[in-house]
Amino acid sequence: EPLADLSISRIPGAILRHFYHSVQKAPRATFWNAMAGICTGTGWFLFQVGTPVVSRAVGFIFGCSSPLTCIFFGIFIFHEFHGQPLRAKLYSALATVFFVAAMVLMSIASV
Repeated sequence: EPLADLSISRIPGAILRHFYHSVQKAPRATFWNAMAGICTGTGWFLFQVGTPVVSRAVGFIFGCSSPLTCIFFGIFIFHEFHGQPLRAKLYSALATVFFVAAMVLMSIASV
């Protein structure tokens, strides 16, 4: 049932029912979605833990580093670029290099 047709009090139940049905249909996909959430949540956890100890900029860098974990898993564990054109691999490598460079520059700027 569409969420637009529900009252505000019935929306959480509809979301949970949809989640339950998606887990039944594709449990393996649900597992990998949870793993992606853990990777992203790890970055957020590092941000929360690191910010009081270090400067806000370095804490922000900790929080932004979680996509690097996801990139690592995608390339080296799941082989997401296997069989892809060289151009796609090059663009992804450049995006990763620019991302790392931005985090390095932010950490240098916070010193």
